[in-house]
Amino acid sequence: MCDKMKFGTHLSELRHPGDRARNIYTILFTLLPLLLLSCSNLDRENPAAAIALQTTANQSSITPLSSKTNVSSSSIVVPSSIATQSSATTISSSSIAALSSTTTINSSSIAASSSAATIVWKYTNGSGFVATGGYWFSFNDNSETVDLGPGASTSDVPTSNLSDVIGPWAATNGMNVNFSIGGSTYKYPYAGIGFNWKDPQDLSPQTWTNICVEYSLTGVVPMQIELLNDPTLDGYNWLKQVLPVQQTMGFKCFAASEFAQESGWGKTLTVADGMAQSLGMRIRARRTVATNPAETCHLIIHSIITN
Repeated sequence: MCDKMKFGTHLSELRHPGDRARNIYTILFTLLPLLLLSCSNLDRENPAAAIALQTTANQSSITPLSSKTNVSSSSIVVPSSIATQSSATTISSSSIAALSSTTTINSSSIAASSSAATIVWKYTNGSGFVATGGYWFSFNDNSETVDLGPGASTSDVPTSNLSDVIGPWAATNGMNVNFSIGGSTYKYPYAGIGFNWKDPQDLSPQTWTNICVEYSLTGVVPMQIELLNDPTLDGYNWLKQVLPVQQTMGFKCFAASEFAQESGWGKTLTVADGMAQSLGMRIRARRTVATNPAETCHLIIHSIITN
C-alpha cells in the first residue's frame, strides 16, 4: 500500500509538474528571511569582519595606483614640433665663444649703424674710382735710391698713379692682389695699393670714426693700413694700424683714434691733424729688413666703408 501511495505520488507529480515548482518556491521564500537575518546579525555582532570580507572581495578589482603613476620618460610622447624647437635652440658653449670672438660683420649692418656711413668703394662697381671722387693707385720700392735700394718688390696691380691705368685693371680683376716683397738688398722692402680722396689729389678733411675694410689676407708678410698725408707733415712716418691676416672674407673696422706713428723717426703728427689734412688711404705690405728670397702675401678687397 505504501508502494502504491509512493507510486501514486510520483504519478501525481508527472500529471501536475507545476505542483513541484510551487513547492520549491515555497521553500525558498521560507529560507530567504532567515538568510537575511543571519547577515544582519553578522554585521551587528562583528562589523570589522564584515568590512574585511567586503574589502577582500573588492581588492582584486582595483589596479594599484603606483603601477599607473610610475611612468618612465621614454614612454612620454613629445609632439614633433616641440622636439624640433628644443633641439634647434640648443647652443653649445664653443659656438657662443666663437660667435663672440668674431669681428666679421656685413656691410648692411655697418651702413645701418650710422646715418653718416659711406660706401667708399665696392668691387662690384667695376671701377678704379672711389665714391669721394679719387681713384686707386699702386706703388712699390723699385725707385728707392737709398738704404741699398732699389727694391724688387712687385704686385699684380699696374704700377701707376694714373686713374686711366688702374681703372681698367680694377674693373677686370676687382682688387685681387698678389704681393712679392723683397728679393733684393734693399733694407725696407714694400709694395702696396691706395686711393686718393679727391682727383686730382688734394687735401680732404675726414670726419669718420671708423674705416671698415671687407677683405681676406693670407701669407707671411705683415700688412698695414695707413692714413696718407703730405710727407712734409709726417716725414714718411704714416699714421697706421696693422691689417691682420684673415683667412676668409669679412669686415674689420679700424677706429680713427687708434691710428699711430712708429716711435723714433720721421715727424710727429697727431691723429686730429692727420685726419684734417688727409690725402687718402694706403694698404701696404712691408718688411723692415731685407728679405731675399722674396716673401709673398695675397690680399683681396671687396669693399671699404666709413662711418
